[in-house]
Amino acid sequence: MQAGYMQRRVLLFIRAPELGRVKTRLGKKLDAATVLTLYKHFVEDTMESLTAGRYGIIVFFSPLHKEAAVRAWLGDTVHLQPQTGENLGKKMRNAFSTAFAMGLGQAVLMGSDSPDIDIGIVDEAYAFLENRNMVIGPAEDGGYYLIGFQNRAFDRDVFSGIDWGTEHVYQQTMQHVQDGGLSSHVLPTWQDIDTYEDLVSFYHRNIAKGLTGLKTMKFLKQLNLKEFQ
Repeated sequence: MQAGYMQRRVLLFIRAPELGRVKTRLGKKLDAATVLTLYKHFVEDTMESLTAGRYGIIVFFSPLHKEAAVRAWLGDTVHLQPQTGENLGKKMRNAFSTAFAMGLGQAVLMGSDSPDIDIGIVDEAYAFLENRNMVIGPAEDGGYYLIGFQNRAFDRDVFSGIDWGTEHVYQQTMQHVQDGGLSSHVLPTWQDIDTYEDLVSFYHRNIAKGLTGLKTMKFLKQLNLKEFQ
């Protein structure tokens, strides 16, 4: 095992696999059972990619009372932690605080909306965290798909006063980074999956790349919808 492997952790934010409570915007075009299966594949593909990249994973789940459901899904060996806080910003802030209390020197946090994430981006994030206070990966919708900090430079204020769920999230976050005097590195822009249009784009992007082995890709092909032909 490589030295420092246990320090290379990704904090992965997920929701418990509940019908009608995951990826609800996809429910405008797909039935709830299909959306739930898709979401589970999103998470599983992301975790398989991170594991193949030799990253340890700490799964931060919500809602708080659904640990048994998450455990039944992901298994007994996964490191689970509950998401705590009244909004997404506080949940992310608290997740970093939990990770750094474990003694990690750096940590990277991701959602589960990018099942085709290039593991090279995570490698790049950790490489720059050697000499930058934080890293961030902007999403095409104005949010971000990844954020990471050095333990010694972690600034809780980065998550305060953000209009979560809007196209202003990345811009507002970077303003906090600038105001806090943090050195930063911006990762490549990525398209995560929130809408049906995002899902169609994901499928054809990965067909073009030849990445057909993902569980998500195989399932989309099985749906036999015209958009996934």
